[in-house]
Amino acid sequence: MSDPALLAQGLHHTHPHTHALAEVQPLPQEPASHAWHRRSSSGHSHNAIAAVVVAAVAGATTPATTPPPASVPSPTSTPRSILAVSSSPMPKLFKIEIANNGECKSSNPVFYPSDLIQGMVYLYLDKPMTLPALKIVFRGESNYPSSRQQDHLDHHMRRLFSVAMTLWGSRDPLPEEQWGQLPPGNHIFPFTIQLPDKNLPASFDHPWLKNQYTLTAYYRRPNGLSKWQSKAKPINFMPLSTPGTEHGPIQESCPKMGTALLLSHPDLAPGGRVHVKLTAAAAIDRCQFALSRHIRARINETTYKEDEVICHYERKSIPKGEFSLVLPIPKITPPTTESSSALKITYSVQVSIWNERFFFKTESHNFDFPIVIRTLPSCDNRTCEGLDWCEPSVDRPMFLTEPPMLPLPLYEADQSPPKYALDLPAYEQVAAADGGSTISSTALESLSLEGQDQDQDQDLQSSKLDPNDDHDRASTHSVESSSSEHAGHEQVVPDHPSPHHPSCSPI
Repeated sequence: MSDPALLAQGLHHTHPHTHALAEVQPLPQEPASHAWHRRSSSGHSHNAIAAVVVAAVAGATTPATTPPPASVPSPTSTPRSILAVSSSPMPKLFKIEIANNGECKSSNPVFYPSDLIQGMVYLYLDKPMTLPALKIVFRGESNYPSSRQQDHLDHHMRRLFSVAMTLWGSRDPLPEEQWGQLPPGNHIFPFTIQLPDKNLPASFDHPWLKNQYTLTAYYRRPNGLSKWQSKAKPINFMPLSTPGTEHGPIQESCPKMGTALLLSHPDLAPGGRVHVKLTAAAAIDRCQFALSRHIRARINETTYKEDEVICHYERKSIPKGEFSLVLPIPKITPPTTESSSALKITYSVQVSIWNERFFFKTESHNFDFPIVIRTLPSCDNRTCEGLDWCEPSVDRPMFLTEPPMLPLPLYEADQSPPKYALDLPAYEQVAAADGGSTISSTALESLSLEGQDQDQDQDLQSSKLDPNDDHDRASTHSVESSSSEHAGHEQVVPDHPSPHHPSCSPI
């Protein structure tokens, strides 16, 4: 008779990284052939398990090399990788937020040279976690094409900078026995970054060029596991740029169609508006307004062009007279770039008008006004050292750390603060230096007492002789208070003439 219970018990205790025959080896007192023959003649309910075992024995050259079924778990042993993962709990929340005007908002703000980037790292744990340190890294990278293949572009990544800061733990590497432990709960780690006074490349995401600035928080895990890091937080950066000279309004006319176009603000900034005014002597059947960006890239002596419409507006008919329109500029828009030989970015406002005439003839005209988008208006005199996107080196940002606050010194209960002695000369020494005779201390005390008595007698006599003295004192006090109020009134009202002003002549 077969023993299906013994066979099932042996299979259920099989380790996933061991082999089936290691658990179903025959007993020592009987031959292996008899044992396998006895197990192969089991009941119908265990025919499938026996077939798997017999097939494994028949197809293996060595009994110890046959793998078990993949669905059989092992309750007695645990792999090292599973133990390592269980000993390092995963955080429930691990993210970076950027503060805008002191408050963390969902929208990403735009930063400029010399700005401060303030934010917080949020880490929520439901179990205590052992780690050496929690760090944050600020990176700047530029990916630009180096060569063009038949169906794709080969990009070259150049790292602009990479700075890190330890938010918690040790800066130096430590063995796992000396790692610290974070208790469960919500942990917040603030940080501040000082951007350099340099025109770094503007944030830009395009298949031809990608400039990105990211913040990432990470920590090491025990047992040689890979680092656990948060999702990269993008930072939008714009360089400081102003046009050399302030441009006036741009105007162009089309006498054939009796139209004129006026662009009042050719120098614009991200987040601004383009003001367009169209004057028509007759009605216009159809009109289109567009704000376009023109990208020119030079790769391997070949120039590639791309025109992209940023903002578009279309109207079927415009009556006779004036028509004004405002085209918004996105807040995150790279400025006009013409200094680089590898990449040029320009902008223009394009207006197209159509009029239908007799016999299906259409009359049209296109206005094309180049505009300059800068990060600062023309009236701003701030300057910043320029830096092209292909320069080899830049000044790096730096993390700002607050100096530790030292506690005030505490005095012990049995000790008092030190006594401060004044090294002043005695009265006798001063009198002798002036050429006078020395006076004894008793004589000084008697003179002081007599002087006090004489002062009191004079006060009593004056009060009896002049009973209106109290009234005079009160009136004097009222005059002083009124004069002080008058002086205060002069400070509040600057137009009131000062008594010392030349225009105020004495009476």
